[in-house]
Amino acid sequence: MNNVAEVGIEDDFRLVSRVREMVKFIRSRKQRNSTSHCESRKKTETRKDISGYPWMSPQNGIALCQYGVLLRRGTTWKSFAATYRTTTFKKNLLKDSEWDDVSRLIRFLSPLEEAINDCSASKSPTFHLGKQCLAILHDHFKAVQDDPSEEPYIKKTAENMETKLTSVELDSWQQEVEIVALLLDPCVKTNAFASPRKKLQATEVLKKYVGLYSDQNIGIPENVTVSQLKPTSLRDSFLRKITNGSTAQQNKVDSYLVSSAEPKCDVLKWWKSRRNVFPVLSKMAIDFMAVCASSVPSE
Repeated sequence: MNNVAEVGIEDDFRLVSRVREMVKFIRSRKQRNSTSHCESRKKTETRKDISGYPWMSPQNGIALCQYGVLLRRGTTWKSFAATYRTTTFKKNLLKDSEWDDVSRLIRFLSPLEEAINDCSASKSPTFHLGKQCLAILHDHFKAVQDDPSEEPYIKKTAENMETKLTSVELDSWQQEVEIVALLLDPCVKTNAFASPRKKLQATEVLKKYVGLYSDQNIGIPENVTVSQLKPTSLRDSFLRKITNGSTAQQNKVDSYLVSSAEPKCDVLKWWKSRRNVFPVLSKMAIDFMAVCASSVPSE
C-alpha cells in the first residue's frame, strides 16, 4: 500500500523527498544540540526518538507529509530556515504554494492511510478483506480523476497510483486462499460474492480444501475424532466412514454457510467456540486467517 502511495508523489514532483530531507535535517540538528548538554543520557533518548517515528521510513510518505505540516505550524521551520540558509536545508525548503500542495496531498492520501490501518491485522484477520479494500481505493482514484475541480497534478498522481495498484493486485489477490478465507469469515460468508453462480463456485473451492483436510486428518482435535473402538461389523465400518469422512465434512460446509452471517462477531472467538461442531472448518479458519495481509513490516 505504501508503495502505491509513493509512486505518484515521488515521480511527479518529489515533494515528499524534499519534506523528508528537511525533517531529517531538523531532527539531526536537534540530536546534535541535545547531546552536547548531557552526552551519555541524551544519546540514548535521541536514538529512541529517531527510531520511534514512522515518518523516518522511506516508504511512509503519508505520515511524513503530516509531520512536515505540523512542524511548519510551529516556530521550528522558520527558525531553522533563518539559521541554516546556506545549507542543503535551504535547497529543499518549500514555498508557501508547495505547502498548499502538501496539504492537498494529505487529503488525497487519507484513504490510503485508512487502508494501511485496516489491513494491519493488529486486531483481527484482514488478509481476505484486502481485495475489498483495494476496490474502495480504485473507486477513490477514479473519483479524483473524474473530478473537474481537482488539481491536474493530483489527477496525474491518482492515475499513476491506480496503475501501480492494478499491477500489485494481480500478483497478490488472485489465489484461492482469499476465497476460502472470505467464506470462513462468519461476518461475511457468501455475502462477498455478487451472483449465485459466483457463490456456488466459491463454495466448491471451499469444499475442495475441506476434502484435502479431511482425507489427511489435518489438525483435527482429538476430542472430536472418530471413536478408537474397532468397528463391530462391515456396516458399522461403512457408517463410520460416511459419517466422519470428507463427504460428511463437506456437508458441514453447507450447514455452516446456510446460517446467516454475523457482521459484529469476533472471528477467532467465533471459531474457537465452535471447533467441536465444525472441527475441520475451525482448523482451516485458523490456518487461512493466519495469512498476512502484507509482507511489508510497516503495513
